[in-house]
Amino acid sequence: MSAIFSAHADVVHPTVEIALVKSVGTTDQWSAGFGNTINKGSDAWFTDTYIFTPEMAGNFKVNGGVFNIYSSMAQSIVFDSVTVNGVKLKLKSTYDVDLGQGTYSAVLGNTWLSGPLKMVVHGFAGGEAPSFSASYVGTLNVRGIAAVPEPETYAMMVAGLGLVGLMARRRKQSV
Repeated sequence: MSAIFSAHADVVHPTVEIALVKSVGTTDQWSAGFGNTINKGSDAWFTDTYIFTPEMAGNFKVNGGVFNIYSSMAQSIVFDSVTVNGVKLKLKSTYDVDLGQGTYSAVLGNTWLSGPLKMVVHGFAGGEAPSFSASYVGTLNVRGIAAVPEPETYAMMVAGLGLVGLMARRRKQSV
């Protein structure tokens, strides 16, 4: 594998906008699916960039990853690095001798990030095969966090509780 990661020229694909879809029945959860198929001859290094829309401001709990399942090296994608807003995803590979297939993945556990969200996938496709078609799929899940109330909101709440207390006291005295 070290020969694969030597000097190389990347094929940089155009940036793709991916729509985050609000989860049904929730007010603060979104998800998106995405992926790419790389069909190349001998030069298989690639960089894919995804921008997730709508652009949301604030802090979010984000998780997800990218995955490749292969039954021959011509279908494999080795992830060199995958980041979301500069945070590196954990890379992992497995191979099952009995099944004759393997997986490459990059996973992000629940991580606090702020928007806008941008994922960059960098890797090598197709092993040393002269021609190939290799693909990966991914998912990104976002959970919004309710905004912290402003001090004015707390002041109104305290004033309202005070008024309720005053009214309860007056009612008790008049009975």
